[in-house]
Order: sequence, then C-alpha cells, then structure tokens
Amino acid sequence: MESNFRPMTKTALVLALGLAVFASNPAYAAIAWTNLLGGNWSDSSNWNPNQVPGTFDDVVITNTGTITVTLDVSATVNSLRLGGNSGQQTLTMAGNNLTVNNDSQVQSHGRLQLDGGSLGGVGGLTIQGQLNWSGGRLDVGSRLQVATNGSVVANAGAVGNLLEFLGVLTNRGTIFITNGSLRCLDYIGDGGGYGLLVNAPGGLIDLGSGATIDSYNDNTGTGLPMVVNYGTAIMARSESPAAPIPIGSIRHSTILGL
Repeated sequence: MESNFRPMTKTALVLALGLAVFASNPAYAAIAWTNLLGGNWSDSSNWNPNQVPGTFDDVVITNTGTITVTLDVSATVNSLRLGGNSGQQTLTMAGNNLTVNNDSQVQSHGRLQLDGGSLGGVGGLTIQGQLNWSGGRLDVGSRLQVATNGSVVANAGAVGNLLEFLGVLTNRGTIFITNGSLRCLDYIGDGGGYGLLVNAPGGLIDLGSGATIDSYNDNTGTGLPMVVNYGTAIMARSESPAAPIPIGSIRHSTILGL
C-alpha cells in the first residue's frame, strides 16, 4: 500500500513553530475604565471591553472628571495608566494587593491611595501625580519612582506607626512624611526583600514633627536605614533650625539626624 505520508517542508515547520509560540504568548489587551461615577474594579460592566482586567491586560483609567475606582479584589495586571487630562482620577486599593508587571504611570491628574495591602511587581511605577500612603507596603522587587512633578504623602497615622517597603523607592520630586516612620525592610521572612530609598538630585524629603526613616532586619533587628541621598532633606518645621540640609554623599542613617 502506498503511504500518504509526506515530510514537512522547512517552511511548514517554521510556520508551525511560530504558531505554537504565538499561542503560548497571549496578546496584551487594553482594558479601559468607562463608569464616570466610579465604582468597583471587580464589576466587569465598568470596563471596555466588559471584562475584569487580568494578568495580560493594560489597565487604562484616564476619564475626564473626578472619579474613584475601588480595588475591591487583589489584582495582577500587565500595566497601569492612571490619570486623565483634567479632574482627578483616584484608584484606592482598599486593603487589597496590586501587582504590575510592566512599566506603569500615575499621571499628573492621577491619585493612587495605598491604604493597605501591597503594591508590587517587577514593573516600574512612575508617580507624576500623587501617591497617598497611609497603610500597606511596597512589596519585594517593586520599583517606585517619584518624578520631578510627582509627590508621595506618607502618613502612618501616629508617631511610632510604620509604612514599610522592601523595594527601591527613587525620589526626584517630593516625599512628605507627615507622621510615623518610613521603614526600609531587609526581611528574609517576606521573600528576602531589600528596602532602599534613593533621594536623587533635586529630590526633597520633608519630615514632619516626630516623623522618621528607619530600618528593620529580621536577623539583627532594627538598624540604620539604607538611604542614598543626593537631594535635600528638611527637618520638621516645629524644630529648630527648620532649614534645608544639603547632602551630597551616600548616607546610611536617618535623614532627620543629619
């Protein structure tokens, strides 16, 4: 009996392999917020197309006007773009976790509320608007950059309360620490994260009365925070002198004590 088998040509083989690779790498899709009244992240009707963003999606919240989107579930996305051309677009994390795996932006009219849970992922997040940080942490491997026109307002609620980070926080804008402590963690129990604060040239760290920057290592306990400071630190206005302190070298100590 004559066989119908025919060897696969090189062209056919390359095409088949290409299709297999394409099938194993889902295309990234843009999922845009549409509800001008705000609402919950988990409600598919608030998005276009009508689906809750997933791991391979680029999230876009750029509506004109003033809206608040509540992250009512933990989410992992490819990227995030928050902030429109006018108004104020706020994403509040509501104690849940948000992971971004590619470069993301909080644009000038955007506001990100980190009030619990964790903000993480290997994607860099640039703050051109504002991050209001009152709870939760920056997670292992995270890269947060405050742009020249951006700001972070860190308020732990009371002296002695902590806002912790295990990633790299680079400041070219302004960080206001109004209350409590910003803590750099070197903590094996949380995946070996390493908290580093880099205050770049032109960056400003403004410490309120009683506010500090400190560190914790789960092997040695509390220690000196890892701060690379080429910018300017301002002591609490209630203290004397309340003047800028220029710093031009690497410091492993609290800013307030310099």
